[in-house]
Amino acid sequence: MVLPSPERIRHAVGVVGAEIDRQLSTGTPQPWTESRLWTELACCVLSSQVPYETAQAAAVRLEASGLFLEEEVAPRDLEVALAELLRCPFDIDGASRRYRFPDSRARQLTATVVEVRREAKGLSDLLGSFGDIEMARGWFVTNAKGLGPKQASMFLRNVGASYDLAVLDRHLINYMMMMGLTADPKPMRRMADYRRDEIVLKDHAAGFGLPVGFLDWAVWIVMRVMNAKEMKEQAE
Repeated sequence: MVLPSPERIRHAVGVVGAEIDRQLSTGTPQPWTESRLWTELACCVLSSQVPYETAQAAAVRLEASGLFLEEEVAPRDLEVALAELLRCPFDIDGASRRYRFPDSRARQLTATVVEVRREAKGLSDLLGSFGDIEMARGWFVTNAKGLGPKQASMFLRNVGASYDLAVLDRHLINYMMMMGLTADPKPMRRMADYRRDEIVLKDHAAGFGLPVGFLDWAVWIVMRVMNAKEMKEQAE
């Protein structure tokens, strides 16, 4: 397969980003209930090294259980119950899939529940307590087990807390390399490194007239479509 040129990819990202901007600017957002917040947070934890569709299905199952809202459940009982739910296969597009890390992710989610309840009445109350978005991201990176800068940024963006944070996943790093914005493909584990590339991407997003949160959303969509097309052509 001949990959699209950087100019064509950049154009596609601009078109998708403008549509995201239009939809979010004109639509009426649904209220973020405590249950929805926990589902989104769980999805961000569960999506590390796991296909997004599988993580999403797992998060929806955990939401349906109501376990995140049961304040009387002991941490150990919560961990066991979450692990059992994650071990059961998921039907995704007609195929049976298993979640790769049921025990470790159940342990991380339980530890996060404990930390949130220690700090506030719930996620909604916690999100309203931060002075700025950097403080919020720092809290989740430090206290929410399984969340690094990327996942914490994704959670805060997805729930509408801020569109001024970048979600530097592999799709975005590949895009940045194509655009000549970065030369380091390795995951960034230090916040200083993460912020360095985030600043570069914010400047790039400004060229589209978009906040960086809209730009990386657009990049994620465009790069996934491009990768799916490449895989289909290789299979034919």
